[in-house]
Amino acid sequence: MEKRIQIQFPSEKQWRHPNYLLIAVLFLLPAVLFVLGIILFMKSLPPAFDEMEQTVSVSAPIQTHLAAQPETHKSIEEVSKDIKQPSDLRKQAGSFFGYVFDEHVFFRPANAFASREFSMDRESKTAVLRLDYNVSPENSFSGVSFKTRGLDLSQMKHFSFSAKAGEGKPLPDRFRIEFKDQSSTVRRFSVAPMTYDWRLYDFDFKVSEPVNISEVAFVFEHARVGPLAATGTVYVKDLTIE
Repeated sequence: MEKRIQIQFPSEKQWRHPNYLLIAVLFLLPAVLFVLGIILFMKSLPPAFDEMEQTVSVSAPIQTHLAAQPETHKSIEEVSKDIKQPSDLRKQAGSFFGYVFDEHVFFRPANAFASREFSMDRESKTAVLRLDYNVSPENSFSGVSFKTRGLDLSQMKHFSFSAKAGEGKPLPDRFRIEFKDQSSTVRRFSVAPMTYDWRLYDFDFKVSEPVNISEVAFVFEHARVGPLAATGTVYVKDLTIE
C-alpha cells in the first residue's frame, strides 16, 4: 500500500510562536548582513580614474583664479587697480624705488583713467616711468601711488627727478606729488612748468622730527592740468631721494 507523506505548514498562529520567529530571524540575518557588507565595501573604494581626473580639472582653474585676485582696497573716493612690473627695471629708475614695495593706479570717477609702465630708454640706457592719464570729467583726478617702507623725511634732504611731456600729446600745465604718512599728506609739491624736453625738478626737505612716509602719489587733476591737456602722457626718470 502506498503511503502518503503529508507536509503540514505551520499555521499563522503557530508562526507567531517564539520558536518559529527565532528560526526566521536566524535565517534572514546572515543574508541582510551580507548585503550590508557589500554596500559598505563599495562605498569605501576610491573613485574611478575618470572621476578623479574630472575633479582635478574642475578645481584647479578655480584655485588659480582665486590666487590671481589681487588684494585691493576700494572706497567711494578712489578706485585702484594693481599693476605689476619687473622689480629690477623699476629699481633702475632711481634710488627712490629702493623704498617702494608696492604700487597701484587710482582714478575718480570711474570714467577717469590712469596707467603706468616702466621701460628702458635705448639712448640713455635709463629706466623710464611712463604715466598716462585722462581727467576729462569735471572735478576728476587720477594718478599712480607708490607704497613705501623705511622712508623717514628727517633723514632726507632732497627729492629730484627729470620729467617731460609725451611728444604729440597735450602739454599739461602741472601735476602734483604728495608725500603721505598713515593719516595725512605731509608734503605736497607742484611740478611745473612742463616741457617736451627733459627737465630736472628738485625739492628740498627740512624736517627735524621723524616723519615716516608710507605713500608717495603722482596726481593729475582736471582743474590743474589745463583745459587742453585733460588727456596726456608724462615721462619721469632718475627719481632720486637722499
